[in-house]
Amino acid sequence: MHRLLLVAVFGMAFALPALAGGPIHIVQTQGPLVYDSPAGEFCNFNYRQEYIITQNIKDFLDADGNVVSEVRNEELRNVHTNLDTGKTLIETDHYTVHVNYVTGSVRQTGQVWHLRDEDGRLVLVGAGRFTMDAYTGEIISETPNVKFANFPQFVCPALGGAPPS
Repeated sequence: MHRLLLVAVFGMAFALPALAGGPIHIVQTQGPLVYDSPAGEFCNFNYRQEYIITQNIKDFLDADGNVVSEVRNEELRNVHTNLDTGKTLIETDHYTVHVNYVTGSVRQTGQVWHLRDEDGRLVLVGAGRFTMDAYTGEIISETPNVKFANFPQFVCPALGGAPPS
């Protein structure tokens, strides 16, 4: 999940042309994107994320036309799959991301977890705020109900396994 956020954060920064006069407003959808993880890396089973993210972005530029900060309202639809058993969970999240490209600070607020099983039963809900260093992936702060830093602790058991030992 940290990789997903880092790709989304920095992929956007370098995809923009250098335009002066900002801010720039962009609406885009990315995906479906697939991330596979072998057993032991993320969970104790072979794991897959397949996601689509829709972003409503406002980029703020410096005098030279470089993106220095960004505010993104995002909707994420993510299918989590235990590739060994075929069990899946569907995640739909709505949140806002504030990125400062000068300091590397990323703050995300909103509903960061809304996870349901194949029968539509709610498995996990998480909301709040977390801040991370986009350059290192380190979680700097997190409110108790976000549950972002301990992602494998919640998702792996819900898919019938466990986090790696």
